[in-house]
Amino acid sequence: MEDKSIETIRKLNESKTEAVLENEKVKLLWDFNVHTDKVIEARRPDLILINKETKQCHVIDTAIPGDAKVVQKEDEKIGKSKELRFEMNKLWKVKTKMIPIVIVALGTILMRDIAYLAEVGVNMSFETIQKTAILGTAHIMRTMLS
Repeated sequence: MEDKSIETIRKLNESKTEAVLENEKVKLLWDFNVHTDKVIEARRPDLILINKETKQCHVIDTAIPGDAKVVQKEDEKIGKSKELRFEMNKLWKVKTKMIPIVIVALGTILMRDIAYLAEVGVNMSFETIQKTAILGTAHIMRTMLS
């Protein structure tokens, strides 16, 4: 019997993600280039989740570094997004918060990343996230070595 995590990774790799998903309550922007009044280098986060009812916006940026510099990478993501979040607050009239998700290729994750995910309604266990990262890394390695 095949593991559900492996099947999920296969489905994600095969699927084509739309850049904008929207309903009455939320809008999800994937790999969206945010246009601003001034030039900002880091203006394309991985995900932007906008709650239309509360006018809250979560800028979600992920990283999977190959080494153990998880905290430094998280701080880098937060720092790079500061200007973008300021501009989004001003132009989109929303309250913006950064959610950095940094998982080392071999599965190391900070406990605060679990809290970040819960903040946007993603309730995944620590073990599931680690397993997904390791399986994804194994998939990349198999692809590269084939």
